[in-house]
Formats: sequence, C-alpha cells, structure tokens
Amino acid sequence: MTDKKPVIVYGASGYTGRLVCEYLRELHVPFIAAGRDRARTQAVMDKIPGIETAEYEVAEVEHSVKGLAKLFDGAKVVSNMVGPFSKYGPEVAEACLAAGCHYTDTTGEQDWVLDAKTRWGQKFAAKGLLLSPGVAQMYTTGEIAANICLETPGIDTLDILVLWKGFPLTRPPRRSSRSCRPSGIIWSRTNSSNGRKTPISTSTFPASTPTRW
Repeated sequence: MTDKKPVIVYGASGYTGRLVCEYLRELHVPFIAAGRDRARTQAVMDKIPGIETAEYEVAEVEHSVKGLAKLFDGAKVVSNMVGPFSKYGPEVAEACLAAGCHYTDTTGEQDWVLDAKTRWGQKFAAKGLLLSPGVAQMYTTGEIAANICLETPGIDTLDILVLWKGFPLTRPPRRSSRSCRPSGIIWSRTNSSNGRKTPISTSTFPASTPTRW
C-alpha cells in the first residue's frame, strides 16, 4: 500500500494495546489497530475518548508470518501486544523482518528477550531495523532510577529491586507470566551474565479462560 499508516498496533483489543492507541491518538500519529477479530478490535477503539479525531484503520489478520507480513508491508513500526511473546512473538518478528518494519513489544519475559536477540538480532541489524522487545512498564522505573544514579561519578555497582503491591495483571499477561516459570531466572552481576538459575520464589496464578485479540 502506498498510503499505509506508519504504526501498526497488533493486539489492539487488549488493555495495553488500547493504551498505545490512546497515546497515538493524542500524539496525532496515524495507526492501524490490528487483531484476529475485527469486530472486537473496533469495539475497543469505539470506547477510546476522542477516537473520532484519530487517523486510524482497523484490520483483521491471521496470526501467520504470511498474513502478518502482508499487513505490515509499507508500515514503519509494529507495536506487538500479543502474548505470551515466547509463544506468539516469533511469527510477528519474522513478519516484521520480511516487511522491513521495526519491531517493539511490551514483554516482561526474559526468555523471549534473549531468544529474540539470538534468533533475529543480527538479521534486523543487517537491514537497519530495530528489534526491541521488553518496552514494558515493569522495567522502565528501574531503568530511569539506574540512569539517575549513574549520573553520579564514582558509582561502579548498582543493585535494583522493583516491587509491586499485588499482581494487577489481566488474563493475557498472566499467561505470559506462567510461560516464564519453567525457563528459570536470568540474573547478572557487574555486567556479566551468570546464566540460568533455579527460580528463587514461586507464584500461584488464577486460572484464566481463553481470550481473543
């Protein structure tokens, strides 16, 4: 398409996808709200205050490399909201690579971040494309704090612990959290990776029912 919107929000019918679309509207960035169910996605868009002022389209797409690449063709960046990312992310990353789009997502899954780097990092770099999984709120607070601390000369070690009260996740992120548990925890000290360790704690997650995005 010659008049393709520059941003595609894939999984726009979910909680985080809707928030991204709200900000794109506020920033006057044209976008495509995409998902497997057009009616569901449109229903979510209709609930966004002021959406009538946005330049956007709603698209239904099959979750396959071929289907996604066709949709992504002509766009500049894909904001992927479909998780668990370790399960559904590979097709999106491959489609972005095929279509020549930058890739971002909001994962908190360490295994997916590392897997994405290993499998597609060099391929994206060779095409001058950004591969950026992990643009998630769970990391931003720690990163901001780290940058502020490291502005102080003489600091060579920084330990960060981020805690939340409760577990305020919607159903798809709960599935993402469960998908991380078998893979173990990745930790580092003084800029050197220490590999996979046995999880230091366990969590119980409420049962969830299938959802559509």
